[in-house]
Amino acid sequence: MTSGTGIIIPAPAAIVTPKVLRWAARIGKKWTTGVIAILETGALLEAAKADCVHGEWQVLLEELPFAPRHAHRLRALAAYGPFRNRESYLPTDTEALYQLSRLPEARFEKLLEDEIINPAMSRRDASAETRRERLKVDQDRVAKLAPVDGRVTTLLIDPPWRDEELSASAQANTPYATMTIDEIAALPVRGWVRNNSHLYLCTTNNRVGIADGIMAG
Repeated sequence: MTSGTGIIIPAPAAIVTPKVLRWAARIGKKWTTGVIAILETGALLEAAKADCVHGEWQVLLEELPFAPRHAHRLRALAAYGPFRNRESYLPTDTEALYQLSRLPEARFEKLLEDEIINPAMSRRDASAETRRERLKVDQDRVAKLAPVDGRVTTLLIDPPWRDEELSASAQANTPYATMTIDEIAALPVRGWVRNNSHLYLCTTNNRVGIADGIMAG
């Protein structure tokens, strides 16, 4: 902090109030293993944040037995409605729960019904479900894109290259829609540009030769 005379004034030290210490003790005591405890910890964090006045929340985060990022995730878990009254069907890993909380509720319910979501579900499997959902959303978005009328004099194409060297399961884990080399080469570029236009194609180092061939075609 700088005064009007240019003198640097140290910022006041954060004050750990008795209220902050009480909340930290309650949250720390509740924070144990088990889905119920995880969700109750998130609810306590939400209540504590609502009870804090300006500046107290940041002080409280420093007093907790876990990082602020973890506190944010615990609050997100407590706020995710489909988890309520389903604790016995859920994985006990916090990261796995966080990934599941990012799913649309309808998708969560379907996975629960099919018993894909279960207490033994790993964080890797939960992350895979989240990536698949993001891929589907992006594919739907791309399918709805409408072409722009007219022709341009400068065109930059940054295609989502599909890594053909990956296995089918690994490709399915890509969280966005991708295109094969043939699909990229088949783009109707000539119908998008005017004569003597500037064309740019983004690629990766291992595909420079392929990109040159596409541009030459």
